Amino acid sequence: MKGLRLLVYLTAVAATLALALTAMGVDAPDAGKTFLLMNGHSFGIGEQQVYAIERSADLSVHFRDAAGTLRTKRYHHHVRTSVAFTIEGVSSAGRPVLAMAAYNPNPASANPEPPPSSPQSPPPSPELDEHGSLATAGDAGSFAPASIILSSLNDDVLSAGKKWTSSGSLILPFAKIAVNLENAAIPMKDDQSGTVTQINSVGKTDVRGKVNVAGFGQALLRGSGSALATSFVDSRDKLLLGFTLDSTSRGNAIGQRKRGAYDLKEQLTIKLVHYVPGIAPVVIGPGYIIASGYVGSYASPDTGNFSTAPPNQIAVPAATDTEYMGSPLPTFAPSALPEASLPPIPLPLASDQPVASPPPGPTPTPTPTRY
Repeated sequence: MKGLRLLVYLTAVAATLALALTAMGVDAPDAGKTFLLMNGHSFGIGEQQVYAIERSADLSVHFRDAAGTLRTKRYHHHVRTSVAFTIEGVSSAGRPVLAMAAYNPNPASANPEPPPSSPQSPPPSPELDEHGSLATAGDAGSFAPASIILSSLNDDVLSAGKKWTSSGSLILPFAKIAVNLENAAIPMKDDQSGTVTQINSVGKTDVRGKVNVAGFGQALLRGSGSALATSFVDSRDKLLLGFTLDSTSRGNAIGQRKRGAYDLKEQLTIKLVHYVPGIAPVVIGPGYIIASGYVGSYASPDTGNFSTAPPNQIAVPAATDTEYMGSPLPTFAPSALPEASLPPIPLPLASDQPVASPPPGPTPTPTPTRY
């Protein structure tokens, strides 16, 4: 009976703590989703987006050693990465299917698994959900912090003077940070195109981390702080042009037998450096895309034929794909889609910033599928 009472008590305490964190506005949603496309963005087949990402962090841990002398250990982390994707098709639900690439100088594992002894088929390309996000980050993991802004953007909140809130979890060097921001959109100063909206954000953070500190051992970081963010959005094409975040926090460093304090500064910059609009898919029915609507806007005269007869449970139990390529085949390939000129935004990048090459687009005459 005592054990049951203790379990009920601990469950109530946990629920109360969760409600308290939610009320503080720092209980961020699951970081498993990564938003790649802004709400309202019209994607195209062959579209490419490449983002350069720079992260830096400065951590100071203060504690007293066995002799009672105050010690400070300082750590600095700086890494530049990038993520690129190409929209290579459309799913039967009408959602974009991506091919992705990333540059990451710090592999997740120091001891990667050996290559398979026999060749294997590549994993299927990920499909975005109805919100323009991936359920798992994968190669897009370094781009995940932009989800704080992308998950809350729409035409309504981009109205000048409109304020709204957004939240999310950031996995940054040394710590995981839950962020709650209050945002306000204004036209960007000196914008010649008249299409760039600047979003100024301010908010609070809740910090949780685990770091091995020399002379201290493993330190659990527990604290809170403040955050300032600035985003730039192309309101015409519904594109995230850039996002920058500065966060400062302090709190306790908790060890097995020691107690100390920490100070942490985090900086993050994400900038769109390459954009190809692609060609809007031509959809003539659920799950069916015309081949000529992909790349090059051409097709053999014999393409685009498919059965319009209703399914027959004996002869034709399901809709059939009678698409075929006639003769002769096209004897030329279309040129690469042109890169779009991006409005300038005040987010500089280092001249040697590494940038991942986007995967190639679809072939000139992909075989569409009718579901």
